[in-house]
Amino acid sequence: MTARTRFLPAVTGTLVLTLGLAACGGSSEPATSAAGTALLRAAERAGADADAVSFRQRTITRSRPDATGRADEEFARRGDDSLVATEYDDGGRLEVRRVGGVVYVRSDLRLATGARAPWLRIEPDADLGVWLGVLGSDVLAPTPGAVSALLAADVDRVTGLGRGEAGARRLRVVPEEIADGERPTAILVRRAAPEFSGREATVFAGGEQVARRTYTDVRWGVRATAITVPDGAVSVDGVRDPQADALPAAIRRAPGALPDGWSLRTVVGITPSQGDGTCQQVLTLYAPTGRPLSAGYLALYLKAAGCPTPPAPGSARLTAGASTGWIGQDGAATIGALTVDGVSVRFRTTLGERDLARVLATWSPLPT
Repeated sequence: MTARTRFLPAVTGTLVLTLGLAACGGSSEPATSAAGTALLRAAERAGADADAVSFRQRTITRSRPDATGRADEEFARRGDDSLVATEYDDGGRLEVRRVGGVVYVRSDLRLATGARAPWLRIEPDADLGVWLGVLGSDVLAPTPGAVSALLAADVDRVTGLGRGEAGARRLRVVPEEIADGERPTAILVRRAAPEFSGREATVFAGGEQVARRTYTDVRWGVRATAITVPDGAVSVDGVRDPQADALPAAIRRAPGALPDGWSLRTVVGITPSQGDGTCQQVLTLYAPTGRPLSAGYLALYLKAAGCPTPPAPGSARLTAGASTGWIGQDGAATIGALTVDGVSVRFRTTLGERDLARVLATWSPLPT
């Protein structure tokens, strides 16, 4: 299993990280809320790079007692520019950069074939939210202000404040265990070159521990990770990803009856966690020729046998020719899945149920 196990891709928006701490009563240690908060906010940020920050996090998710998934992520933010890069233990790397209002996405399946994943360029006026929702790509790292608040949130007790290495002070937070949140345990702040390392958090859901995170390598100002335009980026509209063509022929298929005026706009390989946390996939995107995606689209994610997509809550049965599956709603988009000759097909579309069933009733090999 993977560290990110969502069914549907995230849509445009700021990636939000939350930390919750509870007050710690009944201790002989003095409460030092103001001092603790001041320590964490002591990373001076001045000059042209005052709004720059970067950090890393490692997440270990436990889906069941004998199964874990790991993800290593880097986040960086300089003004409106941002970078989010994720490496998953189930294979693949997803990186999203936003530079000067243009978003660049690279979905690397890490195949042994030598095929290289392209950098995809999404212009600001190209239905950015729809494209990113289809591609399963988070857009923005947290703002520096949000990161500062994240590190300083609800610090109310210092249990060990003293000198370690030269210029360093150690702040240890002792919160009570809380449900449906995270439980930080230790923070190190270097005053001279503001960084921190070693903040660990336990993630709970419904009272059950489901993951553990470690936040490291926080850097402010000129020390923050640089965010640059990637070399060789191509338009996401019209791209043919060679990594997708290297995946098995069984999952390189196309519907046999597109709506009038629609055409194949994109073929991209999708990492397991970029999709729904199960298998590598081929994304094929269909839309009216020469028009924005807001005019209509059909995104199909094809996976090998043995990688089904569980029905979403509130879904209904869908029949398309000889294939059966389920259909549901996610905001303005229709979502669902079918099994076609042993291949699992997940979809996200603006088409209604009747038109969708007609389009997905027949299949043919994906054109080369």
